[in-house]
Amino acid sequence: MKITAAAVATLLCLAVCADANRDLLQADTCPKPQTQIRCGKKCVNFKTDAKHCGSCRPCPPSFICKDAGCACPPKRQLCTNRCLDLTVDPMNCGTCGNVCPSGLCAKGTCVGGDDGCGPYQLMCNAKCRNILIDRQFCGNCQTKCMNGTICRQGGCSCPRNKPNICNSVCTNTNADPKNCGFCTNDCTVKFGATARCLRGNCRRALPKPRVG
Repeated sequence: MKITAAAVATLLCLAVCADANRDLLQADTCPKPQTQIRCGKKCVNFKTDAKHCGSCRPCPPSFICKDAGCACPPKRQLCTNRCLDLTVDPMNCGTCGNVCPSGLCAKGTCVGGDDGCGPYQLMCNAKCRNILIDRQFCGNCQTKCMNGTICRQGGCSCPRNKPNICNSVCTNTNADPKNCGFCTNDCTVKFGATARCLRGNCRRALPKPRVG
């Protein structure tokens, strides 16, 4: 069988075309095709990337990407194509379109402005109280913040310097020797009454400097 020049040229062309097609497929394929697609020159996670959600198109503002679909973040609801927090939005308080005349929405309820007090206030015990920050009247006239909690935005929470709760009391597990790293981890059991808690780890007390 005689191989002609034309046959050789044809075989070479087929080999080159096969290589080109393989390179093209590889260029369009991402390392994790179950969760990634190529948008431009980058592989993106189409299941969680709000800028490339389900495809190379972005989600609207205020939306997140969840399982390749645009959705509202946790604790937010869709109102007029926007994701809003209905617990504090005075234009959509509790439900979409519920406008608070006082301009204050706390825990999904319009408050203030209807009892002689100004915005962000309620009449409690014959006095106007700022229910956003008042520990004795937090969010309403009945709620009192206890055990070291403060009133922030109408709800009781721990202060920033004691962000953790152990046994219903605010503390800092990075520095509390009785709750070091996690609640009930008592450093004094292992290192004695003078034990320290440093960045969530129990440490022995520093030796006292010698005098003289």
